[in-house]
Amino acid sequence: MFSHDAARSAGLSHAETCHYCGLPLDAGATKDSAVSEHNGGTNEPRYCCFGCRFAEAVANEKGDAGHVRWTLTRLGVAIFLSMNVMVFTLALWSRDVYVDAALGGDARSFHELFRYASLVLTVPVLFLLGGPLLDNILADWRCRSAATDLLLLVGVAASFIYSLASTLYGDGHVYFEVTCMVLVAVTLGRWLEATGKLKTTEALRALENLLPDTVRVIRDGEEIVQTLGEVNTGDTLHVLAGERIPVDGAIVRNTSTIDQQAVTGESEPVVRQTGDEVFSGTLNLDGDLYIEATAPGGAGTLRRMIDAVAAAAQQQERYQRLADRIARWFLPAVLLAAAGTFALHYFWH
Repeated sequence: MFSHDAARSAGLSHAETCHYCGLPLDAGATKDSAVSEHNGGTNEPRYCCFGCRFAEAVANEKGDAGHVRWTLTRLGVAIFLSMNVMVFTLALWSRDVYVDAALGGDARSFHELFRYASLVLTVPVLFLLGGPLLDNILADWRCRSAATDLLLLVGVAASFIYSLASTLYGDGHVYFEVTCMVLVAVTLGRWLEATGKLKTTEALRALENLLPDTVRVIRDGEEIVQTLGEVNTGDTLHVLAGERIPVDGAIVRNTSTIDQQAVTGESEPVVRQTGDEVFSGTLNLDGDLYIEATAPGGAGTLRRMIDAVAAAAQQQERYQRLADRIARWFLPAVLLAAAGTFALHYFWH
């Protein structure tokens, strides 16, 4: 494989090689035909294919974004393998419909081939998607608790072990598709949840960034700079054009146009004059305003919005804890019912 250094030593400039794998780009490729990170500009990375772009994104992402992207990568591979398992399963289950045809000629050989093919394709899915479940279970075990992950893994393990035994012994049904689809469905749900949490976190950060760290406060006729947390109700603040309004308040001097879209959703700026109310996080566009704070620093309208979003995210976690508590009782009940069914079937026959 070409490296960046090898490509350069061959007389190729950095702009003519893939930013990820170092392979030379098509000599006839135009700026639009190569895969670039952004449209426009001259120094953005260029890639020979979307695969290289995606691979670098997965490798370089950190934190929550990296976790979400890596989960999506594992999920995509697992879905591809599971689709093939479902195709083989369709052929395997047709044996129950076309009994005579399935037992004659080469049909039996193909039947065994499809069993082993399903097994081979299911094992990677088990490691890709079942591994994180096992990690969660071990973490819960160290905390002496059990959650829904244990219930899911028991079902997945039961279907896989039974199918493995049926394949090796050459008798009985196989349920590899159950193993795959349960893992895919669970992981898909958790990827959607992780994506939602990531967007919530980004929204909270964006809202928090609307507030400045320092403000100008008028004290004893002089303008001083202090932190936002030191602002008290009744303080007079000086806000220049182009700055964010740091606290809820009322204008005591001058007139300005205020962009309130981040707080109220209004698409058009509004004119505010002496005596009008303004909100923290809104943008002072063109006036030199003096505002009397009606709420302490960091405790205004914007803070209430941030707290509401955070509370909504915690509400989902509360329902998850409820499901985990139910699972602690549901799993023993399922195992007991399974043991009773096995005993009844064994002794009855």
